[in-house]
Amino acid sequence: MNVKILSYSLFISLLSYSCHKVEEPKNNELKLELSNTSNTNNSKDNSDNSSKITPNAENKLENGLIVKNEVLIRCREDAIPKDGIVNLPYGIKEIGDYAFNDSRNLTSINIPNSVVSIGEYALGSCYFLEYISLGDNIQRIGVNAFVSSKITELILPKTLKEIGYYALTNYSLKTVICKAAIPPRLISDKALNLSQEQLKHYSLYNYHNQKVKLIIPRGTKKLYEKALGWKDFSPIVEE
Repeated sequence: MNVKILSYSLFISLLSYSCHKVEEPKNNELKLELSNTSNTNNSKDNSDNSSKITPNAENKLENGLIVKNEVLIRCREDAIPKDGIVNLPYGIKEIGDYAFNDSRNLTSINIPNSVVSIGEYALGSCYFLEYISLGDNIQRIGVNAFVSSKITELILPKTLKEIGYYALTNYSLKTVICKAAIPPRLISDKALNLSQEQLKHYSLYNYHNQKVKLIIPRGTKKLYEKALGWKDFSPIVEE
């Protein structure tokens, strides 16, 4: 009888341990501290160790960003500073799909030069987002990346090669400055995988009565006036 009671107690103890065991973080998955500062003109190539990604490590102070394989997967909403300003750490290469989507606290974001891609809806439905500073090396921006924000002006780097339809859709947008000498190609979302022929019915912003000024490099106006998505801007001005 005593043996049976002992075995039963041991079983309950093991079961309780397995239920409360904390799962160890997977390799290359880490949580990072958000930069809590109101300085929106910070260096995009900040080499300070406190603002860089440390591979295979976990920062347990004010965890806010979940990064895996140099891709920002998600930002925890309650970790965004009270002023709404987020300065992403240098070392992130991609802002993943829906990373900040539907944030009610984000008002400003500074994206470092290490970032080369911004995913679908990455900053979508951030209704109080008024300022986006893009890094100088971004090559791709996904569908609806900045949809329904409050930005009035956006500067796109000369490295940009692809941009998703409706990426710039919001009523507040007044001016877009695109530094690319060749108009970035309009692209589809992953789910629909639309062809260039099908994309003729899409634009970079969804409000057809809206007038958005496009400023482009000198000598490129004819290219932009014929390019999918870009030809819908009015006026198109070379500078």
